[in-house]
Amino acid sequence: MDDDPSHSSSTGDGPPPNFHWYTLQTISNYEARAQKAVLQQARMGGMGALVGRILFPVQNICDVRNGQRRVVRRKLYPGYLFAELDLFDGEGNLRHELWQLLRGTQGVSGFVGSDRPTPLKQAEVDSILAHVAVQDEVREMGRPYEVGAPVKITDGPFAGSSGEVESVDVKAGTLRVGVGLFGRKTPVDLEFWQVAKEEV
Repeated sequence: MDDDPSHSSSTGDGPPPNFHWYTLQTISNYEARAQKAVLQQARMGGMGALVGRILFPVQNICDVRNGQRRVVRRKLYPGYLFAELDLFDGEGNLRHELWQLLRGTQGVSGFVGSDRPTPLKQAEVDSILAHVAVQDEVREMGRPYEVGAPVKITDGPFAGSSGEVESVDVKAGTLRVGVGLFGRKTPVDLEFWQVAKEEV
């Protein structure tokens, strides 16, 4: 099995027709470990045949920090896993043993839908699977800031100050922000990660 926690995992060769997708809520920053734990618990509990893929979609973004280009893996749905489960029997009754096993798995805080989990709509499933299909591709951050846009500085000696973008260097991952200091506008050079867009 691939050790990459963002990849899908499966306990079988293919789900039967009564598999559906559900959303599991996880403890913050515990998604990858919860993904592995769900599969492990299902196998140990003898219910591996009722669990298909467990997805933790991510996106690889090319970013620039300290003048160095790097690939950052970003969670697309923080705090959630998507599970392909045979959660209801042929008569529509909830498989309580499986439901309780999953809810009791370390890192999982519950199902979306509470005591009666609701399957995802097909359009939602298609969107998630489309993200997973291209999640190993590296995407450029692009031009996240435009000249004249209001921003707030979040890091460095000017943290907490607000200003307007005066220029952007996408290749270097930097921008110049005009900040009001000592009664006049002072240009400050910053990296993308040191600022955040500010709502007007």
